[in-house]
Amino acid sequence: MTSNLLSVDEAVMGPSASPWLGPLTLEVGRGEIVALLGPNGAGKSSLLRGIMGLIPFSGGQVCWERKPVLIDRPSKMAKLGVGYVPEGRRVFPGLSAEENLLSVFDGPRAEANARVQEMWSLFPELLARRRSEAWRLSGGEQQMLAIGRALMRQPKLVMLDEPSLGLAPMAVGRTFQAIEKLKARGIAILLSEQNTHHALEIADRVIIIRSGQIIASGAPKMFTNPDVIARLYLDE
Repeated sequence: MTSNLLSVDEAVMGPSASPWLGPLTLEVGRGEIVALLGPNGAGKSSLLRGIMGLIPFSGGQVCWERKPVLIDRPSKMAKLGVGYVPEGRRVFPGLSAEENLLSVFDGPRAEANARVQEMWSLFPELLARRRSEAWRLSGGEQQMLAIGRALMRQPKLVMLDEPSLGLAPMAVGRTFQAIEKLKARGIAILLSEQNTHHALEIADRVIIIRSGQIIASGAPKMFTNPDVIARLYLDE
């Protein structure tokens, strides 16, 4: 097991007597991909938003590099080294691809330009579209742009919420290839995903969430049988 980067201990959302999420406990090690799988409404997105500070936890503890963190704003997690790509990509449609990348970086211009060049090397498809407004990009290109924007601050962990949602099959494949490139660079990934096939192919560990609870976890090979996934998703 790799050393812990992010730890979530007994996290809860909602009233303590009847929480609608949790208590949940999970860990993400350095450089590993952890896939959160489960049906719609299971709580995967809420968990990511809670970790990022967009929704408050009502109980539990989050630790970053083994130190407790009081999450009171998203900027705190970003400064610690957490990147977040929300569901639906949410790029700035009126800005060019390059402007989208630069919009989240407030360091020296020379350093910003160097980071942008890194993104072009990671996502060469975007280089030819660097001057295009984001709304003109395909869904797959927008997803790569959203991931690239999250990488501009050189995070140690990137949380991806449903990155394949609404994408054509070819774009889904390219998106998951991009995720594997992040791992090759030593970046940890916490991935919430409905596409179980692709998620199981790239994950190091899998966590199944249903009705706000973790009901199973383990190596991807434990969940390759469609009947197992169906039972975990649907059984009450």
